[in-house]
Amino acid sequence: MFRRLTAFLSHLRAPHPLTLAALLSGLTISFLLFLLLRDAEQRRLVFDFERRVQAREATVAAGFGDAVEATRAVNVLFGSIPLVTEEQYQRFTAPLLEAHPYLRALAFFRFVDDADRAAYEAREGKQWPGFQIRERTADGFVTAPRRPLYLALDRIAPLPRDHAAHGYDIWAYAPQRRLAERALETDSYAASGVIPLIEPQRRLGIALALGVRDQQAAGAARASGSASGSDSGSDSGSDPARDPGRDSGRPPYLGVTEVIVDVATLLEERLGRTNLLEYRDLELVVSGQVDGQTNLVEVARFGQPPPPPDWWSTLIGARTLAATRQFEIGGHAWEITARQPVPVSVYIGSLAILLAGLAWTVAVTAYVHGAVGRARRVARLVALRPAARRRAPAS
Repeated sequence: MFRRLTAFLSHLRAPHPLTLAALLSGLTISFLLFLLLRDAEQRRLVFDFERRVQAREATVAAGFGDAVEATRAVNVLFGSIPLVTEEQYQRFTAPLLEAHPYLRALAFFRFVDDADRAAYEAREGKQWPGFQIRERTADGFVTAPRRPLYLALDRIAPLPRDHAAHGYDIWAYAPQRRLAERALETDSYAASGVIPLIEPQRRLGIALALGVRDQQAAGAARASGSASGSDSGSDSGSDPARDPGRDSGRPPYLGVTEVIVDVATLLEERLGRTNLLEYRDLELVVSGQVDGQTNLVEVARFGQPPPPPDWWSTLIGARTLAATRQFEIGGHAWEITARQPVPVSVYIGSLAILLAGLAWTVAVTAYVHGAVGRARRVARLVALRPAARRRAPAS
């Protein structure tokens, strides 16, 4: 028994070249097929992951685009009816708020010259007793001091429980004035950075602003330009009346439309409508820039964070796919980060090929080893037969 074991071990230490060739060729072919198939599986996974991220990025951008279109709809109202009553405004905005549940407020701020302040306050006082143009202080809203120009809260929907904000002059509040100025200077929509929402609490949102052109002022300016003829053509400088940053002179705008957007609700509504939240293995984090800062804060998160793969599964190919997409909303940076786990189970095809190849290698190697062993035994028997004849006694 001991001699047989010793002989078997000696065969393992010094395998026949044919046995070794069969073993090495089988292992090489098996691992090459495994690596090629696993590479194809990984490329397919990365392609699917990138496609999912692109679909979500496009949906998020389209959601913000819908909020901008709601802003434009309010502009159309004031562009066609400069003096919109409270009843008209509430009736017009009700379908917008119902169709877009992420809109927390639809507001219109009207430019008021100081010379027109008394008449404006008297007109609005018929709807809101005690109406005044106000400014915000640490103690709340107070009557605004005399200034050449105001940008007062004229209409808002839905109506707040406290009407103290009616008449609020954002032209005197630097952050909101900067937002309005950007919208007027670019003649396009502008967005604030991420801001905390009053309702619902502990939620983040943004404000979108868009200027409403004063059609009467624009018509008067065109008529004045045509009457002045060549006199105006000699002046190549800018028109001070078109500079919304000056307190003197009225911009050629009736006012500014502003909407407050609950970003998390917007994204949930848009992604849910397109069934992009059903794939829970994909974690999606949306972050936005804060006003006056370069850092981004997390605004919304969907999906489950992928757990880190086990050490043994990483040897096979388990890992976490990650991608980051950056885009801009009204002058502020936004970012989408997506992560998706890649479990071992996705490599079932390549693993099956590897196991089949290893089994085939073992079978072929065992067959070659057996054939070589039989050939050796036959060779030994053939070599022993002449010697046996020579040792046989002569008869």
